[in-house]
Amino acid sequence: MIKDLSPGVVVVAKGKVAIVKQVFSEKSIKVQLTSTGESLIVSFSDMGSTPFPRTVIKRL
Repeated sequence: MIKDLSPGVVVVAKGKVAIVKQVFSEKSIKVQLTSTGESLIVSFSDMGSTPFPRTVIKRL
């Protein structure tokens, strides 16, 4: 759900692991790809979640 998104949450965007940087609306979410550092604006419907809780990702 969109209410669960906040900066720092790890998601899948465009098939790649990304970190949420800023949430503007359900259709406009700024993420940064972890593999390249590239920033993208994606919609909530284009994203998927990772199987890891946020706390586990922070410890890695």
